[in-house]
Amino acid sequence: MIFGYVYPAYKCYKTVGLNQPEIEQLLFWCQYWIIVALLTVLERVADTCVSWLPMYNEAKLAFFIYLWHSRTKGTTYVYENFFRPYIAKHENEIDRSLLEMKTRAGDAIVTFWQKAASYGQTRFFEFLQYVASQSQAPRKQNAQQLQQRFQALQTHTASPPSGEQAKVELALQAASTRTPQSPAKSHGQEKAPTLPAGTCSASSSPEQAASCQPPASEEQMQVEKTRRTIRGRLRKLAAIGHQE
Repeated sequence: MIFGYVYPAYKCYKTVGLNQPEIEQLLFWCQYWIIVALLTVLERVADTCVSWLPMYNEAKLAFFIYLWHSRTKGTTYVYENFFRPYIAKHENEIDRSLLEMKTRAGDAIVTFWQKAASYGQTRFFEFLQYVASQSQAPRKQNAQQLQQRFQALQTHTASPPSGEQAKVELALQAASTRTPQSPAKSHGQEKAPTLPAGTCSASSSPEQAASCQPPASEEQMQVEKTRRTIRGRLRKLAAIGHQE
């Protein structure tokens, strides 16, 4: 690395850094780096095939020194006698191959970019679906809770709610205990109610008690009407419970 790359690179730097660079020196170092680039590619194969030969690494080191040494100047000889004639003979084929490689490389880059964009788009939509599913999870839980409540209501639709049922029962009891009374009182005691005409007395026979019916008063008719109204409300409450 030192004799093949570091020292030649430094010498090339010194040549380029001159106020008036010598064209011959610049041409020499350009030829050297061309040969070194070719050798770097070839040694990848040679190292795996002939690296078992004795003195292989020492031979490579000696060849690099031979290329740039001031006494040998091997770069000019190798370039003018081996490298340049071969490249000039196959220059058209090399240009065509390079153009095809550039086209294939461009197509490969475009294909890779399309696949990367499609992959990124797919992953992005999957991420959005994941976020949407996470946001819909509480809604599903609420829906399940509502469904459970609805099923619980269906099991208890035969009777109205407890509060309404208590109110209705109190109203029925108040209506059933309401009887016609006379407000007259004497000496802190209530008078016994007198039987209206056409009613049966307590001393009547069983046949007469079964055959006679007391006439309905206006207050009894009002109580019966109230009972009917309450029964209608009970039916409506039961219907509402079925619908819920």
